Amino acid sequence: MDEEILVPAKISFSELEIKKSKFIGFCYYAGTEKEAKEIILSLKSKYKTATHVVYAFICGKPNSQVMGMSDDGEPKGTAAKPILQVLKGRRLTNILCAVIRYFGGTKLGTGGLVKAYTEAAKSALENLETKQLIEESEITITVSYDNFDSVRKIITSEQQTKIISEEFLNDVKIKVSVPDTKIEMITNKIKNATSNKATFS
Repeated sequence: MDEEILVPAKISFSELEIKKSKFIGFCYYAGTEKEAKEIILSLKSKYKTATHVVYAFICGKPNSQVMGMSDDGEPKGTAAKPILQVLKGRRLTNILCAVIRYFGGTKLGTGGLVKAYTEAAKSALENLETKQLIEESEITITVSYDNFDSVRKIITSEQQTKIISEEFLNDVKIKVSVPDTKIEMITNKIKNATSNKATFS
């Protein structure tokens, strides 16, 4: 059996002081690179006086992950890379770890920076509540107007199943996000409710 993959359940926070520099670590759920970068923009806006806002993220399913990072002015390889290494060492995805630094007047040197950012990331992760990753797929269900209400009811009654869009043309096209473990069960329910008249793509 494959090892379960975890995602953040809530935001976590930690704070360290190293040679008068303050390192504030956060871990967030970020399902996409766009979400991760939006969170970073909001952190930069909130912590305008910070010296650096360093981050790394891992998003997506285990076999098709997107990763990104930024040293935000720290010497290359001393800040974001250590954070990313900490994240890669865990069974985590859809996670953004950001470390905000307020410079305290004492330079830490290359080794000191690597150690500080590693510790800040580990500390934020220690406080992180996680939940299991639910792998999802998008499917489009095409139904007649007569069957639309009953099909919609089936979709909305299932936990973790979300309607993404509805398009009303000659028939109704419903784009849905469904946990992979539920696809067969939901499609069978819809087939039964529509006498096999629904189509799936």
